[in-house]
Amino acid sequence: EAYAAYMTGYSSTVLWPILHNQLNTYTGADCGRVTNLFPPYTRVNDAFAAVVKSNCRAGDMVWVHSHHLMLLPEKLRAVRLPSNCVISFFLHAPFP
Repeated sequence: EAYAAYMTGYSSTVLWPILHNQLNTYTGADCGRVTNLFPPYTRVNDAFAAVVKSNCRAGDMVWVHSHHLMLLPEKLRAVRLPSNCVISFFLHAPFP
């Protein structure tokens, strides 16, 4: 359920239309619904951070891709990765 709210919910319903300048296709006009979709998006980014931290070694580079994980760089800094780890973020979408 969290994955569905993360992937087809906040990522696809809210972020994708905004990042692709497709607000005319935006189906999340109900602010209550958008608010309900954000906590699962956050939880899934937290889960990714936990897995990355458990697998990351000093000096590793973590390359984060796309809007599905936009919160992950912040989450990785919060969990304090081993020393000298580099966090990079690449946004596939053209930002308006």
